[in-house]
Amino acid sequence: MRVGDLHQGADPAVLDPEIVRERRRELSVQQAVAATAWVVDWCRANLPAALVIHAGVRTFEPDNWPDEARSRLATLDAELERFTGELIAALTDATGLPRDEIAFVLFDLPLAATRRHLLSQEPPDPGTTELVRSLATRLLAAG
Repeated sequence: MRVGDLHQGADPAVLDPEIVRERRRELSVQQAVAATAWVVDWCRANLPAALVIHAGVRTFEPDNWPDEARSRLATLDAELERFTGELIAALTDATGLPRDEIAFVLFDLPLAATRRHLLSQEPPDPGTTELVRSLATRLLAAG
C-alpha cells in the first residue's frame, strides 16, 4: 500500500480538496463525524498499514533516506498540511467552533480511540467506531 492510497474508501466530499473548496459552507457535521468514524474503520480493515502510520515517519529515519524520497515526503507533507488546513477552515465555518477543537475531533479523537488497539497490534473493535462517532457528534454539535 502506498501513502497516496490511504484515503481509498473515504467519502470523497471529505477527502477531495476541490470539493472542500467548492462546498466550504456546506460541509456538514455529519460528514466530519463520518470521517472520524471512517478512520477507526480503516484502521480495523488495514491493520498493517495502520500500524506503520501509527509508528510515525520518524521511526523510519527519513533523514537517512535518499534525496528523492525525502523530497517526495516533503511534498506529501505540504499537500497534507494544505488540505487539513482547508478542511479545518471549512468545518470552522460550518460549525462556528474554534480551529483547535475541530482539529482535536478530526485527528486526535480517532487517534486516541485507536491507540491502545494499535499498541497491542490488534484492530479496533466496532464499538470503538461507535464511541468515536458518538463523541465527535457531541463535540461538533456544541458549535
